[in-house]
Amino acid sequence: MSADEDTELRDLVAQTLETNGVLGKIRAQLRASVFLALEEQGALESKSQLVNQDLKKFLNTKEGRMVAALVREFLIHFNLDYSLAVFDPETNIVRLFTPVPY
Repeated sequence: MSADEDTELRDLVAQTLETNGVLGKIRAQLRASVFLALEEQGALESKSQLVNQDLKKFLNTKEGRMVAALVREFLIHFNLDYSLAVFDPETNIVRLFTPVPY
């Protein structure tokens, strides 16, 4: 197989995977994995460096929690699991909806 045939085959496979949505899912999964790895590393070093103060203030309001819950519900409803995997730790929204044990 020549170099031109290899390139043509690679391009055909890439185009087919893109058309079928496979590459998009792989990219989303990779972004989620990278974010989670960075989040874990940041938690070890200093969690406060990754805190978005504007987001934190917004989520401390009733409207902010409602908007975040709506976005989260949207991600769940449409099975956007990789986006949700980034959204949850980045917003830390799950802790706001977790019942406090008595």
